[in-house]
Amino acid sequence: MSYICPICSAPLTLSDKSWVCPKRHQFDCAKEGYVNLLPVQKKKTKDPGDNKEMMIARREFLNKGFYQPLSDKVNQLAVDYAANVETILDIGCGEGYYSHRLFETLHQSMPKPCALYGLDISKSAIRSAAKRYAGLHFCVASVFEMPFADDSIDLAIRIYAPSKVEELQRVMKPGSILITVSPGANASFCIKGKNLQ
Repeated sequence: MSYICPICSAPLTLSDKSWVCPKRHQFDCAKEGYVNLLPVQKKKTKDPGDNKEMMIARREFLNKGFYQPLSDKVNQLAVDYAANVETILDIGCGEGYYSHRLFETLHQSMPKPCALYGLDISKSAIRSAAKRYAGLHFCVASVFEMPFADDSIDLAIRIYAPSKVEELQRVMKPGSILITVSPGANASFCIKGKNLQ
């Protein structure tokens, strides 16, 4: 799978260290390996999303294992409900904690290789994720205009991240799985197929 252009929605092709569409819109890969697919004209602030200090604080908190049970539950649901997936998306992936753990779990339990894409609007978080987890694909982009083709995702996780139902339905394949975690007094897990809302 490849990305689509955030300006014209045409497919992007990796050429050397840049993603390019047929209309010659070009997005260079950062030295850490991620690509920024959030054009300046689509930003609402100069540096959207979590800043570097917030990202470091969250990473330190997650590394202490406080949310490992939640991550383990998401991973188990993915194993139980999404056998044989090829393309995985972590929506609002932050610094890649859940992305990495999910990929490792699925990589060990599935008969064929899969690719995991992480998306977040925070450049600081994506830079950290790409630097730390080189085997995964990360991009800076909006969850409300995801740079993925229609019907291209087999499994998506959305942990405490906003999104738009129409955009989720657009990128998810028929019969795909979406695992959502939302905060609340009585937290629970929700598994949805593409045709559900």
